[in-house]
Amino acid sequence: MSPSVVFLGFIVSSKGVETDPEKIKAIVDWPVPTNIHEVRSFHGMATFYRRFIRNFSSIMAPITECMKPGLFIWTKAANKAFEEIKSKMVNPLSLRPEIEYVLDDQLVSTRQGGYQNFLVKWRGKPHSENTWSTTTDFQKINPYLYELYQASNSSKPSSFKPGRIDGGKPFKVYSRKKGKT
Repeated sequence: MSPSVVFLGFIVSSKGVETDPEKIKAIVDWPVPTNIHEVRSFHGMATFYRRFIRNFSSIMAPITECMKPGLFIWTKAANKAFEEIKSKMVNPLSLRPEIEYVLDDQLVSTRQGGYQNFLVKWRGKPHSENTWSTTTDFQKINPYLYELYQASNSSKPSSFKPGRIDGGKPFKVYSRKKGKT
């Protein structure tokens, strides 16, 4: 078994970041809210794990409607959303969203060499990036082969400091290179 640490409601291990089963159990065992304070408590607890549930805000919309100031009314739609959120928290498939990574490269040439910049995008937003300087030896290599070499190095888990591509997940490589052979 790999060593793991419980940190801020998540379990961090060599496999990645997972939800804390105790917190998920608390959400699943949550009773149906009877007033606005209980709705806000549930909303806050469920929102903590929103990144693991696809379309969380759409599912949670009826519950959010109940939080508006004024008269508290727990509707059938809110109850359905409440049960759906609880069921999605338990389902391990929904806790690991299948989102593909995009590896976007840019080769910039300078007189002394150049650098290759790979930007990893996740959900369409920058996730992390990696930059290599190119030496004159690398400039003699076919640019497509060089790009393939750098892309394969970028997909290794240890390549990126801020984040990483999860091993085994598919990813796309986009190139803007016109290439000269």
